[in-house]
Amino acid sequence: LLVQEWTSISDARIHLLDMASGELQRIAVGEGTSSDRLARFEPGDQAVIVVSDFGGEFQSPWRVTLADRRVEPLLPAAQWDVEDLEFSADGRHMLLTRNIEGSSRIGVHDRSR
Repeated sequence: LLVQEWTSISDARIHLLDMASGELQRIAVGEGTSSDRLARFEPGDQAVIVVSDFGGEFQSPWRVTLADRRVEPLLPAAQWDVEDLEFSADGRHMLLTRNIEGSSRIGVHDRSR
């Protein structure tokens, strides 16, 4: 289960909750403080996609592998915040909603490329 801890608008963290033991493990995109405000298990449950402002001003999607905590950006840096994301059932497509100049815009990304 993924849970979120809000300290402030600039300090929000994502944790993985082990339902059997009650243990919380932080799913960190980077060192220090960042606003990690949205998370989804990637299809197959081998990684978590975290929307974070780590490394920049805007909220972007990052992939964190659960086995080794390797972190990689999912998309090139953009100048607009990601508001939401979802995956197709097979995991091939990722739907993103971005806030572009005050309007929500939907984009579909083919992850097989």
